[in-house]
Amino acid sequence: MKITSVNGSPKGRNSNTHKMMKEIIKGVEAQGAEVESIFLSEVKVKHCLGCLACWLDKNKECVIKDDMAMLIDKWTQSDIVICGTPIHSDNVSSILKTFIDRCIPIVSPFMDKDEHGEYKHKENDRHIPKCVIVSNGAYPEQSQFQVISHFFKRLARNSNMEIIAEIYRGQGSWLTLPEFSPNRVYVDAYFELLNRVGEEIVISGTLSDETQSKLAEPLGSFDEYMSNLESYWLKSIK
Repeated sequence: MKITSVNGSPKGRNSNTHKMMKEIIKGVEAQGAEVESIFLSEVKVKHCLGCLACWLDKNKECVIKDDMAMLIDKWTQSDIVICGTPIHSDNVSSILKTFIDRCIPIVSPFMDKDEHGEYKHKENDRHIPKCVIVSNGAYPEQSQFQVISHFFKRLARNSNMEIIAEIYRGQGSWLTLPEFSPNRVYVDAYFELLNRVGEEIVISGTLSDETQSKLAEPLGSFDEYMSNLESYWLKSIK
């Protein structure tokens, strides 16, 4: 099994997104799957021009010459992609959105009605991998991921992609900031849970109800978390 992780955080290897994805990858590798990690902060991907030249070209090639053709090859050769992003303005990061926009050569220009009578893109001969969504945000509540979840579900529907897991972590600042070290026991337990996530998506291609339920549990008191976060900013602002 080939799995590709795509980290959409501008902070790359120093991000909370990477901390989460790294733990999932440990579980994936423990089950013998092949993993390649891509950091969008380290590659060159320009904005889509919206010209649709890729739909008119018989080879489905984009007119922009950057790293995107290579990334599309890796995407379509994967069995599963793990797509990670922080919450930025209640949605995915800008560099991940740019990457997603540039994936349009994979999609067929032709459309048809689905079982509900709503139009979507037809399937074509390009392989579309299954997808795992990973995100974290600084707010404590899980409700902050409503927009991202809806965005990816619409994207999956229109591109004929199956989402096999959504992993969202509120209280994201507790994953890194040393000021919050009294809560490391909760964070360490959460990272172990992410190891299990990696194992389950390789073994069964989905997550158990038990794992899904545990992933949504808070890392601790919301009020304590917000107090810690406020203290951090008060100390840091000069």
